[in-house]
Amino acid sequence: MARIVSPSAPADADLGAELTEAPPPAEDAPLAEGGTFDAKPVPVLEPGFTHFVDGAQRSWRAMFHGMYPVTLAHTSAALLRRMDRQVEPPSASNYRGGLEAYVPAVEGLAEKLRQIAPTASIPVAEDDTGLAIALRMKKEIEAKRKEREMELCEGFRDGRLLVDGGLGEVMERVDEETELVGLVKSHQRQYFKSRDRQLTILNLKEGERTAMFVRESTGRQGKACYSFYLKLREGQGQGPLFGLARVEVPATERNLRQADAIAGWILAERAPLSLPDPRFHVLLYPIHLVEEHLKARQPSEAAIRGLLGI
Repeated sequence: MARIVSPSAPADADLGAELTEAPPPAEDAPLAEGGTFDAKPVPVLEPGFTHFVDGAQRSWRAMFHGMYPVTLAHTSAALLRRMDRQVEPPSASNYRGGLEAYVPAVEGLAEKLRQIAPTASIPVAEDDTGLAIALRMKKEIEAKRKEREMELCEGFRDGRLLVDGGLGEVMERVDEETELVGLVKSHQRQYFKSRDRQLTILNLKEGERTAMFVRESTGRQGKACYSFYLKLREGQGQGPLFGLARVEVPATERNLRQADAIAGWILAERAPLSLPDPRFHVLLYPIHLVEEHLKARQPSEAAIRGLLGI
């Protein structure tokens, strides 16, 4: 089970996201498809998704009030449509975005900053440290970005939507008949524990998937769904999770029957490569286009300095 990897790869590359707390223990999730957690070859199909949604955020430390930070953050989300094999920029109704000031709840501070941007007040306890406030702000910024994504998903009706990330919260806000697929690029939670399941994951070849299993409901992840792992790319000298994505779909009989088709549609989105993004091995190109569009609409550092008068 051992493998040597390139020392040039970042030590935390397989996590795909910054950990702020210890992840839950690994588990062998209950199967929804077949009797064993085995590898299944997937046919590469024509692209099957009509829309793609993702969100972005960027923040700047604007000032301090004593030891408490004040942060400016731009959060956004966009829904892109594919027509005739071309991904179109979002219409005005398919974009959400804006700049806000995240301010510790100190008397008079929020009012002074409203001339710069709408303010979000962060509660402060008597014994809070600056780090505690900074972490609270980070969670609020992430929640704002996620809310913008949810608004776009909530209004989606016609077509087949690929969501960057899990579906638990999305499913709580859309019609049951909406065709949704979520692509999870990081693996903070591990749904394989036994030696047999670990070997299945380690031995997945490019273009293979595992059997579907049940990703059960949790307070953090929302509604339960069906899920499977999909190997998007081989990676010589890379870690065991290189090129490995986890797919989520609503827990319906239709999705159980068309698991191979869903995996095939995803494989069709691998080209062109999403370089130079270091996540290119799991970042599908249409999602990369959404991210690039959102980054282009974020304020520059010069614009932020202008707002702050520096």
